[in-house]
Amino acid sequence: VTATLTDQYGDPVRGKRIAFTSDTLCVKKDPNDANEECVTHGVGANNYMRTTSRDGRANLGYNYDRTDSVIEAVRATYTYVGTEGVRGVRDGSDGAPANDPTDETVLTSDPVHHYWVEEPSGAPFTGRILVKDPDNDQVVVAAEEKLMLVKYDGNDQFNLETGTTVFSDFEKLLEENANPAGAHLKVTSYQDDASKVSTFTVQEEWPGLDHPDGANGRFSYPIVVADKGVIVVGHYYETVTPAGGTAKEQAGAVYIYPNGMDTAAANIVKLTAPTPMVCGHFGWDVDITGDTVVVGTSDWNGGRDDCDTYYSTTSSPPVDNRKTYVYVRDADNGWPTMATATLSSNSAQNTRGFGEGVAISKDGSTIAVVAPGAGVANAAVFVFEKPSNGWVSDDTDGKGRLRGSGGDGTGWNNERSIAVSGDGSVIAAGGCNYEGSSGTCGGWLYVWERPSTSWDGVTKADGDARFLAYVGAGNPTAPYGQARQSRHEFAKYVALSEDGTVLVASGHFRAEAEKPGEVYVWNKPETGGWAAHHIDTLLPNMSPNVGRKLTVSSPRNSDVFGQYIAVTSDGSEIAASRHYRQEGTLRGSVVTFKRPADGAWANDSTPDEEFLGPYVRAHMGWQTTYDKSNSDLYTAVSAANDMESPLSIFRITR
Repeated sequence: VTATLTDQYGDPVRGKRIAFTSDTLCVKKDPNDANEECVTHGVGANNYMRTTSRDGRANLGYNYDRTDSVIEAVRATYTYVGTEGVRGVRDGSDGAPANDPTDETVLTSDPVHHYWVEEPSGAPFTGRILVKDPDNDQVVVAAEEKLMLVKYDGNDQFNLETGTTVFSDFEKLLEENANPAGAHLKVTSYQDDASKVSTFTVQEEWPGLDHPDGANGRFSYPIVVADKGVIVVGHYYETVTPAGGTAKEQAGAVYIYPNGMDTAAANIVKLTAPTPMVCGHFGWDVDITGDTVVVGTSDWNGGRDDCDTYYSTTSSPPVDNRKTYVYVRDADNGWPTMATATLSSNSAQNTRGFGEGVAISKDGSTIAVVAPGAGVANAAVFVFEKPSNGWVSDDTDGKGRLRGSGGDGTGWNNERSIAVSGDGSVIAAGGCNYEGSSGTCGGWLYVWERPSTSWDGVTKADGDARFLAYVGAGNPTAPYGQARQSRHEFAKYVALSEDGTVLVASGHFRAEAEKPGEVYVWNKPETGGWAAHHIDTLLPNMSPNVGRKLTVSSPRNSDVFGQYIAVTSDGSEIAASRHYRQEGTLRGSVVTFKRPADGAWANDSTPDEEFLGPYVRAHMGWQTTYDKSNSDLYTAVSAANDMESPLSIFRITR
């Protein structure tokens, strides 16, 4: 192992003491078992000191003293006091007081991983591919509680899930595997003799984030958001049993994964409502920015018969089901399990649905809460602003109240369709989206711009920008000749770039309509702001200054393309779901589009990337979101050919 020490100019530093240590990892029988211990060998806990040479290098050679296989992470550390003192010496010879930790600085390298492997003892076996070395025709596979070095050559037989392939294609898959999570290698037969045939099958697999409670298996209809690698999952159908109480079906829960895809139970934070309610749907919508998580609730039936029955026999559903909760992480104590602030509305108590959609600005200053209401005439977006002392106190009604008004179905009614720009100055919401066969809603999208530095007192009855999907029941000039009861579901989901200049809306058709769906994107006009888009134009007639449509080539009926959409913070990339993508497998997919080099979105039917579901009937794309601080994509896949089956959360890292 070689460590090189340089100064701030990149020049080597000689005569300094480097400490080599390792944190050896064992191959656990259960990788998710935080209680399973690993035994440290190799360099281990010993502090091996080496001195840098004139070229700044310190070298360490050692033998691994066991016969079993492990992954060893080796680090090099240089510790100094003041400007020159080396604590590894601590004898005062360098001018620093001996054993004086004053102004101590520690430089630690990134780990270098050593794979101490074993030879395969037999076949068949299946394991995850950890290391790919096509130059030497070998891979390291974690299987059967071992790390095995598997060698192959052109004399062997290679298979993919889709059938037999040739050696060159197998190597290409290893070199250019688009799946960043790696794959599994199934070894049906294995011969160490190169003259004999071994049989290999590559099974692509992505790591899923499952429900932390093994009894619950996976998530049902999860709502996923992420920022800076922290993942928040709303699981609003979960049954919750309060201490000393009875089980509350569909009370809902929210899970915070502070370490991203790390599923160690000790690190996961579970949130529930202060008073869990039957059909309370805590976690119906969630959002995160930095150290702040927002959790919405819903007192609607959620589309399940048991809640239909509950609400039909309950004349006054509990108003605690109509609140939004804010959780702020403490620098010393981590994420709280009790809300630091509760948001509500006096008027929303009579309209129902307060909290069905929530969004927080990237700077944490503004929270928008959707209250769809018992009817479109009562619907509104409530705007709350962060107090000077933070989100530490309850608030009723907030600062502003935004409403929508359209000629065909006035008002505004669309649950999770809400987005806020990075500084809270722009809010977008889908409106009046009726899914039934004979409703009164026309399909609207509204954008509001903050008139000054605060939403205080803003009670706009209409958006600054307004986009219309349909006009009139059964109007023959409606998009694609479809009457609005064809369930176009325009703007059921919306997204905004951080600067509020790129607006994206879903435009998928339900399967019953036998249309593949579209995604709509608008650029904020350079002159006049979003108000320049206050129009009632049908979407197919959009002028060049209004917006663009994103589609997929060779679309299939019932693709359900574009139901879930997302945009990166800088507005340069848009992701859209296609979770009924057929290809005879229903694997589903997520596609991405990149903004043209001139900075303006254009009509596009050729996605830049497509990520297919990892297995048959995965329905990949159920929920699609970007991490707010990078381009990591999160989505969900189903366990069976049924969207009501449990789902896992997947991360796509580019």
